[in-house]
Amino acid sequence: MIVDEVSGVVRFGEDSVRFASGKHVANAASQDNMRKIAEILSEELVCFTLGPNSTISSDCNPNSSVIEAVQIEGHTDLDGSVPENFVLSTQRATSTYDVMVRHRPVLERFLNANYLINDEVEAPGPGPQVLSVSGYGETRPVAFGGDAQSKRANRRIDVRFIMTTPKNVEEVEKLKQAVRRALEQQEGAQ
Repeated sequence: MIVDEVSGVVRFGEDSVRFASGKHVANAASQDNMRKIAEILSEELVCFTLGPNSTISSDCNPNSSVIEAVQIEGHTDLDGSVPENFVLSTQRATSTYDVMVRHRPVLERFLNANYLINDEVEAPGPGPQVLSVSGYGETRPVAFGGDAQSKRANRRIDVRFIMTTPKNVEEVEKLKQAVRRALEQQEGAQ
């Protein structure tokens, strides 16, 4: 596992998450690792998302930072055609999502705050689910070349954290107020 703080990515290479060549279902050990990732996410997302399971507060999130999306990204090596690799990488990301959500269904109930800061949308509560999938095939390599080491590095699952980014100071304050209102609505609904 590699943590890239600059791009907000936790990278799981073949040592953590392994798929057989051309297959989209991971082996048993890899699925165990996916379940561990799900456990960690289900514990941490409570402080950075909205929704019924949110415990966002000044204690665990003093800056009112809100996650817009957590993308499970599938990547392949250069073997195969570009279209085949797009399909395979998306299937691998979706398979990873499935293992994680089956283990921790709460992951589908963490929501973002996008609708709360948009003046044009009258939303009754938080925005859409933060957990999503995407497949990039071979188009986003972390190692270049056709050698075995490069191929191994490029066959991976990345978990990318995308934060809600207010445009200016006024929007920061607006987001904080909107988060407070959404939490009050959630508390009132319980």
